[in-house]
Amino acid sequence: MTATRQNDAPARLRAKPAYPSWLAKVVMAVSGALLAAFVTVHMIGNLKVYLPDGEEHLNEYAIFLRTILEPAFNYEGFLWIFRIVMLTALIAHIISAVIVARRGRETRGKHRRKLSGFKNFLARHMLVTGIVLFLFIVFHILDLTAGIPPFAPEGYQHIEVVDGVRHAAAYDNVIASFSRPLVALFYMLAMVVLSMHILHGLGTVAVDLGASNKKIRAFFVWLGWILAAAILIGNTSIPFFVMTGVLK
Repeated sequence: MTATRQNDAPARLRAKPAYPSWLAKVVMAVSGALLAAFVTVHMIGNLKVYLPDGEEHLNEYAIFLRTILEPAFNYEGFLWIFRIVMLTALIAHIISAVIVARRGRETRGKHRRKLSGFKNFLARHMLVTGIVLFLFIVFHILDLTAGIPPFAPEGYQHIEVVDGVRHAAAYDNVIASFSRPLVALFYMLAMVVLSMHILHGLGTVAVDLGASNKKIRAFFVWLGWILAAAILIGNTSIPFFVMTGVLK
């Protein structure tokens, strides 16, 4: 019996997981970069509130997103395909991150690679910030995407068709939502967490993809800082200015 167990031990050690760690890291890096790009583009669209006639620009932008590639796609057809792609990327990112984190703990045990104070804080709390962001995404969809009470404010306006012309009230919905102080503060806090997550995530993309060139790694580190700062300032400014009455 003892000899059989000893013979089986090497086989167990050589057994490869169905989802190898290198693949989990690649999926996590690619999906994370895709989600970061989406957040950046989404922020640029939202910043239309600061243009002259910002209300009109944001409402037109809301219509544009729903009519992309019409009539090749039906109304909101392309948008739903895009949503499905983003949801798939989000699910893949979460699953891969959990696998990488769990296997990392199992491999190193009590030993951890020592990092500088802030880097260590970001690395240790990536899973926590990810959970917070997931909850924020759910709230954001129920609030400003679907307009479902009590998450959305009373009087949420969906896109209406008047005399064959589509009209949106995206600007009014944003003002109504962020006029609730607790909601505005929650959005601002979520953007701080998102910036922290992107800062560390993009900083490790090159490593996860196996890049050994120091310049490539440094590029992603700086890209993480730039995008994190831009998203923090851009996305927190809107609820802040609504809450303080600058945007009305």
